Amino acid sequence: GRFALLDVYDGLTGIECGAVKSLRIVAVPAKTQPTMNSPVLGVTRDDPGKCVLGTVPVEEDGSAYFRVPAGVSVFFQALDKDGYAVQTMRSVTYVQRGQTLTCIGCHESRTAAPVNRRATALERPPSRLRPGPAGSWPLRFDELVQPVLNRRCVQCHSSDGAEKPARAFDLTAARSYES
Repeated sequence: GRFALLDVYDGLTGIECGAVKSLRIVAVPAKTQPTMNSPVLGVTRDDPGKCVLGTVPVEEDGSAYFRVPAGVSVFFQALDKDGYAVQTMRSVTYVQRGQTLTCIGCHESRTAAPVNRRATALERPPSRLRPGPAGSWPLRFDELVQPVLNRRCVQCHSSDGAEKPARAFDLTAARSYES
């Protein structure tokens, strides 16, 4: 299916026009295990999990037009030039096969009507997702998370760490997932 966003800045207060360069599309796959909260995900232990499907461009006028997999719950994050999220959608949405959904903006009023103007993104075919980082779909802790822990954390959080409290929280590849 497809999504058409007319103006990312409509309803997005405090963000300067031109600051949003892309949207990150995040999937919330169904948790289908027959046992409640298994596998354990998130701080609250009942998080359904999330995975980055990829990113799509936002045009200078704030519009975006893109494809997403049908039947997958997704939410969007507005990203700046450095790829940092400046706003995250607080709910999920999805499209059916062949469907196009349109929204006016990010967090616009539900009673608002769109401004009558051309959205640049709608003058071209829908963007295809630029894939997320390796290990993000399907989620692979060893490919997505462990390399960051290896670069930033393992030096202290391993049996070789300089301080005893840090050594107690082992983030080496053999122990990090359980830790």
